[in-house]
Amino acid sequence: MRAEPRVVLAPFYFEHEGCFLVPLEELSTAGVSAEIADEIERRGLLSRGAIDLLSEAIRLLSDRLGALHRGAPDVHLPPRLVNVLVITEPGTTRPFFQPFTDASVVVYASDLDPERSSAEHAAFQLLVAERLGQLKRYGRALLAALPLLLAFDATQAASFARGAALSERPDASVAKALGALCERLRQNLSTDGLGERGLPDGAARIQGTALATQRAFAPELSRLTKEAEEAAAAVATTYLERQRARARAHEDDVCRFLERERPRVLVLDDSGVIIWDPERAGETSGVRAALRDIGELPARSLVADLTTVSRVTGDFLALLRDPDALAVPTESLEEAGGVFVHHSRRLIAYSLAQPGLDVRTEAAPPIHRLLLAARTAHEWGHLAVDAGVVPIPPHKRRQFEEAGRELRSLFTRIMRTAPEATKPAVEAELEELDREGSRLEELPLARIEDFRSNLLFSRVIRRAELEAYVRVNIRSLLTEPIGIFRKLARYAYEAQYLWLSEMADPWRYLVSTTYILEEMVESEIVTEATLRQLVSLVGQLCRSYEVDESMLRAKT
Repeated sequence: MRAEPRVVLAPFYFEHEGCFLVPLEELSTAGVSAEIADEIERRGLLSRGAIDLLSEAIRLLSDRLGALHRGAPDVHLPPRLVNVLVITEPGTTRPFFQPFTDASVVVYASDLDPERSSAEHAAFQLLVAERLGQLKRYGRALLAALPLLLAFDATQAASFARGAALSERPDASVAKALGALCERLRQNLSTDGLGERGLPDGAARIQGTALATQRAFAPELSRLTKEAEEAAAAVATTYLERQRARARAHEDDVCRFLERERPRVLVLDDSGVIIWDPERAGETSGVRAALRDIGELPARSLVADLTTVSRVTGDFLALLRDPDALAVPTESLEEAGGVFVHHSRRLIAYSLAQPGLDVRTEAAPPIHRLLLAARTAHEWGHLAVDAGVVPIPPHKRRQFEEAGRELRSLFTRIMRTAPEATKPAVEAELEELDREGSRLEELPLARIEDFRSNLLFSRVIRRAELEAYVRVNIRSLLTEPIGIFRKLARYAYEAQYLWLSEMADPWRYLVSTTYILEEMVESEIVTEATLRQLVSLVGQLCRSYEVDESMLRAKT
C-alpha cells in the first residue's frame, strides 16, 4: 500500500485561485521533493514532465549561479532557495509580484511545460522573478539575470533559445526577443567570474549591473530593456482591465453585504475618514460613492477581506476573559498599514487603500487574505500585551536574565574575534549604540512586543494564516544599511517566528533563503556554531514570555 504523502499544509499550498505554492521546505538544490511532486501531480496541477522540468531548472540555476559566485563572489550573489508560486491560469493572478517579500518568485505553468519551454528557459524566468523582487524594475531585473545566459554552455544556450521561442507567458514577446538575440547577447556581453578577469577590448561596464557590453551593441541592449519594460507594463494593464470588468453595479453587492452581515470592522476612505460603521449599518452612501464602478472581482475580494477581519476580531475578543479591559493608546498607537485598531471606536479600521493594493481596482493577490487575518489578530494582540496578557512569569525571570547575560558575552566574543577588515565598522556601530544608550543584549528585543503578540494571536488564527505570516517575516538583510550587530540581532529575532510554524526544519529555511551563511559565516564574522548559539539565546529570551491563562476565557 502506498504511504500517505508528507504534505501537512495542503490548504496553504494549494487553495489559491489560478495558482499554487511550491514551498521552500519542499525544495532543495536537487529540485522538488518527491512528496510535493506526487501531491502536485495527484491534484492535476502539473504533469510529471513539468514537475521534473522544474526540478531540472532549480538544479541548473543552482549550478550556474554557484559557478558565477565562486568565480566572482563580490559581484554575483550565491544561489538560494525561495518559495515558488506557479500560476496555472494567467490573468487570474497579479503578474510580477512576490507573495513573500524577497523570499518567493512567481512563474507560469507554461514556463514548466516540456512542450513549450526548456529547463534553461525556466531557470532564467525563475532568476528574473527573483531579481525583480530585489530590484523592483523589470528592465533592471532582466539585465541582472543576463549573466546566467553567459554562464550557459553552448548546448544550454541553444536549449534556452528554443524554450524562449516557444514561450506562452503573458510577456512572451520578451522571452522570444531574448531567444532570438541569445547568441548575440553571448557574443557582445561579458561578466566577471567567467574565465579571465578584466574587460574585453572595446567593452564598457553597464552601470549598476554585473555586465559589460561591446559599445556597438549598447543601443540594441537599451532597446531590448525598453521594450521589455513596455511589455511588462502592457501585461499589468491587461490584468487591471480584466479586474475592472463589470456586468452590473457591483458596489451594490458590497453594500448589501454590509447591511446584511454587519461585519465588525470600520471601512475608511483614502483620507482616513470612516465611511462605514457597523453601528450605522444602513448608512452605506459613503461606501457606494467610494466604490463607484468597482469590478466584479475586486468587489468579491473586498467582501472576503471584510469577512476575514470580522471573523478574526470576533475570535480574538472571545478568547479573552475581559475584552473590555483592552485600552487603545490614543497617543502612541500607529494608525497606518491599512489595518489598525481605531483610536476612538476600538474596532479594526480597514482602509480601501491597502499597502501595495487598491482594493477598488483589483482583487487581492494570493496570500494577501492569509496575511490580512494575521495582521488583524496581531493588532489586537498588541493591545492584549499592553494589558498584561503575555508577561514574563516569576518562574521565567531567571531564564530571561541569564539569557541576556550570555547574549552580551556572546556579542562581546563576536566583537573581539571579528576579522580585521570589519573592525572599523564594528567600532563605529558600537560608538553609535553607546550614543543611543543601547546595550548589545537589548538589540534582539527591539520588536519583542511583536513576538509577545504572536504568542497570543497564534491561538486564534487558522494554521494557514500563521504559516503565511511566519514566512512573510523571514527575508534577507543582505542589502539593509545596518551594522553587523543590529543585523545579527534581527536575524536571530526574526528566526524565532519560524519556530511558531509546523515546518520540520526551521534552521534550514532560514539559511536557505537569507544569505546569512554567506554574509556572516563565509566572511568569518561568526562561525555557524556561534550563529546557532545566538539564535538559541534569543529564543530563550522570547520563550521567557508566556500567555497568562488566567486572563483567557475558560474553554468549554
